[in-house]
Amino acid sequence: MKLPQSFIDEVLSRIDVVEIIEPRITLKKTGQANYSGLCPFHHEKTPSFSVSQTKQFYYCFGCKANGNAIGFLMAYEKLSFQEAIESLASKANMPLPEQGHFTETEKKPQTDLLEEAILYYRKQLAQNHQAREYLQHRGLTDEIIAKFQIGFAPSGWENLSRALVKTPEIKKQLVDVGMLGLKKDKTPYDRFRDRIMFPIRNRRGQAIAFGGRSLGDQMPKYLNSPESSLFHKSNELYGLHEALQANKQLKQIMVVEGYLDVIALHQFGMTETVATLGTAISTQHIQTLLRFTQSLIFCFDGDEAGSSAAWRALEIALPAMHTGLDLNFLFLPTTEDPDSYLRKVGKEGFLAKIQEAMPLVDFFFKKISSETEINTLAGKTRLVYLVDKYLQKQPKGVFQELMYDRLSKLVGLNLEKIASLLNPEPETPRKTRALLPPTKKLYAPLKLALSIILQRPLLGKNLEIPQNFFTIKLEGMDLLQKVIQIIQQNSPATTGSLLEHLQDEEQKPLVIELASQDILTPDEGWQDELQGAVARIIKNGIEQHIQILLAKGKKEGLTQEEKQLLQKLLLG
Repeated sequence: MKLPQSFIDEVLSRIDVVEIIEPRITLKKTGQANYSGLCPFHHEKTPSFSVSQTKQFYYCFGCKANGNAIGFLMAYEKLSFQEAIESLASKANMPLPEQGHFTETEKKPQTDLLEEAILYYRKQLAQNHQAREYLQHRGLTDEIIAKFQIGFAPSGWENLSRALVKTPEIKKQLVDVGMLGLKKDKTPYDRFRDRIMFPIRNRRGQAIAFGGRSLGDQMPKYLNSPESSLFHKSNELYGLHEALQANKQLKQIMVVEGYLDVIALHQFGMTETVATLGTAISTQHIQTLLRFTQSLIFCFDGDEAGSSAAWRALEIALPAMHTGLDLNFLFLPTTEDPDSYLRKVGKEGFLAKIQEAMPLVDFFFKKISSETEINTLAGKTRLVYLVDKYLQKQPKGVFQELMYDRLSKLVGLNLEKIASLLNPEPETPRKTRALLPPTKKLYAPLKLALSIILQRPLLGKNLEIPQNFFTIKLEGMDLLQKVIQIIQQNSPATTGSLLEHLQDEEQKPLVIELASQDILTPDEGWQDELQGAVARIIKNGIEQHIQILLAKGKKEGLTQEEKQLLQKLLLG
């Protein structure tokens, strides 16, 4: 059975190609996110095999072997595509569709059943005065209740099962997705009882789980659906679908902790808001958010638990800071959460509070400095080693350098002195290569644009290009158009994921060549480089159009409209 592309993409998003290759061959770190070693696919004495953690892609400059984690296992272990996927899926704790769980066609009835549960709970809310009164007391309008399709699970053990279970297969499916439990005699019972029900949707809008808030003394106060083939709480973000529906582009995303926090902020027009699902922020959460924005604000309750959660979020996010991520932390007054604080100070007051959000760097040094006496020599010494412990886990690059620079100012030592005291391992100087080898086939700015997009696919997600851009007659424009279409439709986060969509591309050798090139520009400059390359391509297109009009004018003359267009193009 052919695996759905969405499943393959999900497997690749959860796997680190370095973790797949490193146990099999010896790799040495050679840059902020690059590794090198002796190629396992041909005999060599000098390392030419390169692995990029950022691109999730390997390439040998000797024998030209290349690919992602799937391709490596197929080549190194001599596995079939199916066997390689099985191996990676097992490492990522993902059941294969054909392994007795759910095929792509079987998932639809499951999500349909959850949609039926949503309708059932909404009808129950309409009939329960206490539940409606609770939501009114929390300040929720009928409009926002409808938008998030909030419902109510009544008391009793068999209400939902009686309403939805028509066949043994439906019972099994509802048990599998966590809506029903089974007694010892296999009789189904409702998992959610006497609770306000919040449907949880994935970013495509499919119902995948529920969260329930108890009305009485039932514990826990909040209960989520258990993990299932549809629902992995460390991957999903509550409200992301609604945020995407409300905004063409997510310029900045605020991450809060609760369902009602998200709903309240959406109600007040702050729709770029999501929440984690009863769990700390995860690496997968960060990776998901980075598909849509480079600016995040983590908003935490103003208590000790909120401070601890903020620090955990910082530890998870720190390795991603080399990508240019702008990450800030907003701490509310003690005893307040986003919902309560918003209703106390109003939208304008909350927006003003957001301006006080603390950049990651400030929060990092404030928190870590509080753990030592920074005014003493012993305290400064401890601070150096504490900071270095965290920064060593981060890829080398501009952000890491700036963090060390901040440390040097705090302790009064220059960077060279700190480096010598910490005694880092000497790093072998890298031989730099030209950005792109000279070739007669591709116009230089087009080569640059392709190379950047192949290596940082998400930069192509919202690339600003004019309507007739792809009509410009340049070798390689068809490939650029195809790559951008794949990115905009599928949002592959890495080179490795993008290449899975280009397996049958006839220009694949060129794709591999461009994807493996070193781009000698700091990470934060890649977006500008890409937009600049596009601008030069547009300029070339304009020059092409001018030459066509001039040639036509000499040969047969121009219409009045064409003369006006030529004049406009010449004037710029």
